[in-house]
Amino acid sequence: MIDWSECQDVERITGKVSGAWLVKGTRIPVQAVLDNADDGYTAEEMASAIYEGLPIDRAERIIAFARSVPRQPGNRSNRSALPCAIFVRSADDTGSASRNALARAFDANG
Repeated sequence: MIDWSECQDVERITGKVSGAWLVKGTRIPVQAVLDNADDGYTAEEMASAIYEGLPIDRAERIIAFARSVPRQPGNRSNRSALPCAIFVRSADDTGSASRNALARAFDANG
C-alpha cells in the first residue's frame, strides 16, 4: 500500500468518508481517482465528467505520486486473481479437509 502521509495533496480525517484518504479539501477518495486513472481517464476528464470540484492540478500530482512509489500487493493495478472457495460443511465434518484445500489454493497463487 502507498504511504499517503508523504503526499501534500491528500488528507485523512477520522469520521470523514470512513477515514479513507481523500483529495485534500474534498470528499473524493484518492483510491477512486487512482482507479479511474488506471482505467484510462485523465485528471481533466475526471474533473469534468466524474468528480465536480476535483482540482485538476491536485489530481495530476496525486496520480504522479502514486506512480512514483513501487507497487505492492493491494494496489488495484497490481492485484492478481485469487481463487474464491465456498465450503459447505455437514454437522459431523471437522472442516480440516476444507481448510487444507483452501491453504493449497492460496499457496499455489502466491
